[in-house]
Amino acid sequence: MIDTVLPRTQQRFNRDGREALRIVADAEVVRLHHHAGEVTGLECRARDGRTFRVTGNTYVLAAGAVSSSLLLQHSKLGGARVGQ
Repeated sequence: MIDTVLPRTQQRFNRDGREALRIVADAEVVRLHHHAGEVTGLECRARDGRTFRVTGNTYVLAAGAVSSSLLLQHSKLGGARVGQ
């Protein structure tokens, strides 16, 4: 499924020579950059140790209950109730 759905989705959103969706494999988000409580970018680390920043208009955090909470805490987002 991952070999067909993701490439088709990427092709669907990338039109007119403009890259609107990029799928990055073998990388993890290590921190959410934010300003005034709004996410402005993602700090990521590739499997080989390289770090890079990703920016966009929309961000979806779907790392599961535990990992999502840890990422929010590590990024100092969400307040004292994160993880409870």
